[in-house]
Amino acid sequence: MEVFRRIKATGHSRFGKYILRVILGTLFLANVSNVYAFFSPQDRSLPMLILDSFWPISNLIMLIVGITVMVSKGLPGWQRFVPLIAGLWLPFALTTRTLLSGVSLPFNIVFVYSTIAWSLLAIVSIIHTKKSDTSTTIKRLQIS
Repeated sequence: MEVFRRIKATGHSRFGKYILRVILGTLFLANVSNVYAFFSPQDRSLPMLILDSFWPISNLIMLIVGITVMVSKGLPGWQRFVPLIAGLWLPFALTTRTLLSGVSLPFNIVFVYSTIAWSLLAIVSIIHTKKSDTSTTIKRLQIS
């Protein structure tokens, strides 16, 4: 998400800038729930439930981020659809679970979808990190 913020993948609007801050915040809180669960796996207190709720919240916000990147054309070609694919994880998981209830397969399908979607998101981030690093180096060389 930090790479997408730096390259303005969600466009130049105020909404585009703030939605990336919101997703970073919700992902941070969702990961705090992971640390909490690691040290206290049986805890089902209200603070833990609140922190854990940031996983589906962050997934819903990722859907908004994906739509924003696609509409703003902040990434080139096929890459602009990758955040949307990652953002569709929650609707995909819920639909798969509903349609295939009572079958052990949904978890495997959702796991594979998640792995592919988030790996593609990482690849797009790496591509743009390298492009960003290259252009920064070129600008530095031109200044000196």
